[in-house]
Amino acid sequence: MARLNNGILGGGSGKVGTVVMYTRYGREFVRSLPTPTKDKKTPGQLAQRQKMALIHQFLRPEKELIQKTFANDSSTRSPYQSAQSYNLKHAIAGEYPDQYIDLQKGLISKGNIPLPAEITYVANKDGIRINWNTGIKEPNAEDYDTLMIVWKYKQSDFIDYTTVGARRYNGTFLWTEITGEELKDYTIWLIFRNREETDYSNSYCLHIADK
Repeated sequence: MARLNNGILGGGSGKVGTVVMYTRYGREFVRSLPTPTKDKKTPGQLAQRQKMALIHQFLRPEKELIQKTFANDSSTRSPYQSAQSYNLKHAIAGEYPDQYIDLQKGLISKGNIPLPAEITYVANKDGIRINWNTGIKEPNAEDYDTLMIVWKYKQSDFIDYTTVGARRYNGTFLWTEITGEELKDYTIWLIFRNREETDYSNSYCLHIADK
């Protein structure tokens, strides 16, 4: 209920319908109430919202790395925006509300350096022996491209990555950071970088952590 102090022209306080009257610092003010909003999302909007949440959850731990590994993907977007765009189109699987990231299709690196035609690994107590085909039949593939390894512990929000001493022409590398017994707890990606450190390959998901 509103109260008028000196008739209808004399100011007052309170609420009349959607209008609020009040006095502050000796002056009278009138304002309208905000219009109530109903945030009822359609199934399509809810699905899109879930997709964005999944993409952020997937890419946020790799944000620092993505500044390098997606740097050449677009001249009009930031590397992180490019990574978002690609993975929204290609990495989401399933139907709402059971959508998820398909790690075999998602990328944390996208570039012009070709991946080897075949990549395999063998895990044992000494580490992980990574093997790849050394045949070079594509443009931009060079003997001295360097192997990078990216790994993420399944219960962590962070990743680690390193550039190892292995070159494309080596065809093999024994990585001892993680043993075969520990492998079940880690997701691992491989990336090849050119010698000039200006371009990268698409990432390759070597192993996915057990759920």
